[in-house]
Amino acid sequence: MQKIYEYQEKLMEKEKLFTELEQLAKKNGLLELKNQYRGKKHLFLKIRQRIDAMYAEQKQMETSLKDETELARSMEEALYSGDIKDPKELGFIQDKLEQIQESIEKKQTEQKRIKNALHSEIAYYQYTGEEMKKLQQKFSENQNDLKNKHQAINDRIATINHALETIAKEITPEELNDFLEKRKHHQGRLYAKVIHGNTCGGCYQKMPTPLLNRLKSGKSAVCDHCDRILLYEKEETPAKEETHKQKRKTSTKKK
Repeated sequence: MQKIYEYQEKLMEKEKLFTELEQLAKKNGLLELKNQYRGKKHLFLKIRQRIDAMYAEQKQMETSLKDETELARSMEEALYSGDIKDPKELGFIQDKLEQIQESIEKKQTEQKRIKNALHSEIAYYQYTGEEMKKLQQKFSENQNDLKNKHQAINDRIATINHALETIAKEITPEELNDFLEKRKHHQGRLYAKVIHGNTCGGCYQKMPTPLLNRLKSGKSAVCDHCDRILLYEKEETPAKEETHKQKRKTSTKKK
């Protein structure tokens, strides 16, 4: 029975390690980092699109300004050349020139706005790129850390597997199969040691005195609360207590 108990404890330790493996990725934050990177990349591409659109708008604005500036210059030359004598025609050219000059001023103002906005977007684009690099570096570091932890746990599992094979050699196949089948109904722990002198190590409930006396007499027993098979080990008297008793006996003899 003791070997079955040892096998059970090793098996539970192994199962706990498998659970740790499943939880490692979540604790390591790889999924969160990946999602953050995707979000930054999406933003990065959006900023790039805005920058490209601003460059196109800026180029279009420069072409339009160039055309209107040349038109205004030719109208000024015509207006002040003295060749046009008709007052109506002069008035028409004057009005048209004022409209073009007003349009040029508005476009120059808009051109400055685009330039400033483009400057801000480029700075934001560069900042987002740096953030992406940091996330990539963090992801790589965490991935290496996860790999090392995985390896360490797998090494421990390999050691436990070796121990399980060794213990299994001292248990009959029938006993082992019976244990593996029954433990399914006891959350993996079919056997439980008596702890603190009177408590079930499986459900941590105190045992009645008759049950405890039965175990102390060397008979087998099952916990009334969780139905686990109980293992009772006689408590050894601590060395200090024995020494204290011997001193008291010696003292009594002297008297």
